[in-house]
Amino acid sequence: MNKEKIIRYQAHSLLLQNRIQTLTLDNLVYIIEDQGYEIVEYGSEDFESQHLLDKMGLTAYARARKAFTYKQGLARFVFIFENLSAKEKLLALAHEVGHIACSHLKDGSTTYSVEEEYEANEFAHHLLNAGLKVRIKIWLLAHKRSAIF
Repeated sequence: MNKEKIIRYQAHSLLLQNRIQTLTLDNLVYIIEDQGYEIVEYGSEDFESQHLLDKMGLTAYARARKAFTYKQGLARFVFIFENLSAKEKLLALAHEVGHIACSHLKDGSTTYSVEEEYEANEFAHHLLNAGLKVRIKIWLLAHKRSAIF
């Protein structure tokens, strides 16, 4: 199986596992937190998140990003710029879930290869645009379970 098919399979499996037919911001937050990551919204007025970014040496990096994922030992964070629209947050977080699902994260690193960025984009695309076949499988799973009881 080639890499693109594997990424599509991983994205669809995540939707099936969580029984998500239509991805929402709330669904993504749940998925990220379920993976052990804390979501931190950052901006110029938020002193707590700014202090965290300063302490981790990520302030300059954050200024140039809408969102990014960072892990160091047991600390796991998904940072997202607070002034994004709901749609922009959905796209950015789906991309970050792609990095997590594709195992791109290296301790203390925020650098990804061009290939890893492409893979995270592909993952986000398949997560946000699941085909009818996947949505029907999810619907059947949900209704099969409720029909048993």
